[in-house]
Formats: sequence, C-alpha cells, structure tokens
Amino acid sequence: EVLKVAGTVGRRAAGRIEPDIVFAAALAVLGLSAMTQGGWIFVKAQVAQILLDRAFSESLASGQPVKPWSWADTWPVARIEVPRLGTRTIVLAGASGQALAFGPGHVEGTPQPGEPGMAVYAAHRETHFRFLQRVRTGDVIDGS
Repeated sequence: EVLKVAGTVGRRAAGRIEPDIVFAAALAVLGLSAMTQGGWIFVKAQVAQILLDRAFSESLASGQPVKPWSWADTWPVARIEVPRLGTRTIVLAGASGQALAFGPGHVEGTPQPGEPGMAVYAAHRETHFRFLQRVRTGDVIDGS
C-alpha cells in the first residue's frame, strides 16, 4: 500500500487544469492582442495616407480644404517629401491626438505651410515620421 500512495505523487487530478498552462495561455492571448493592435495602427496609418493624399490633391485643385473622410475633424494642409528615400507624407491641420493617429500634424500657432517662418509638424516616430531615421545630411526635404 505504501507503493500505491507513492505512485500517485505528481499525478494531475482528473479534469484539473494546471496553473502553468493557464498562465501560458493568458500570456499568449495578451501577446497576440498586442501584435494585432500594433499591426492595426500601421495599417490604419498607411490607408489614411492614401485618403489624405487624395483629399490634398482635391484641396490644391479647388483652393478649399477637403476632408479625407466625412467624419474627419481635420484636413490635409501640406505634403512632406524626401526624394532620395522615395518618401512622402501628408500633414494634417492641427496636432491633436486624433489627428496624429492618421498622419503628421501642423502645430497650431506656428506659420502655415508656405508662409514665412518655421512651420512645426508633429508625428509618431513609429509610423509617419519613421523615415526620419534614414535622413542624412544633405538630403532634400521638400514641404509643399
């Protein structure tokens, strides 16, 4: 009978889930969620730039601000290009958190794009201003 008791040590009870498995599963779900969210931000930024580019072209043609989508609380005001990198991004009016989710924003209170003075733009370095890490001395940065 002593052998019988010793033989049950370390066995799982029937139907019981080990805490280590639950913890590992929870970590996997959290990791997948974080990766999905990060991917969504990148996709949203890329799709938004297509819509913003279209709205910016329409704004230039009409001379009036054109919203990129009906519920937008901002509109394109400039385009930044770095020819050597083949990069261009559309700048939005205002630098609110909502605007920065879709593109760089023109900081209010600084000169408008094309006006004398230094216009200031803000953006997330992981999406819209990621290209700045590849800019070198002597690169042309065109803002229109």
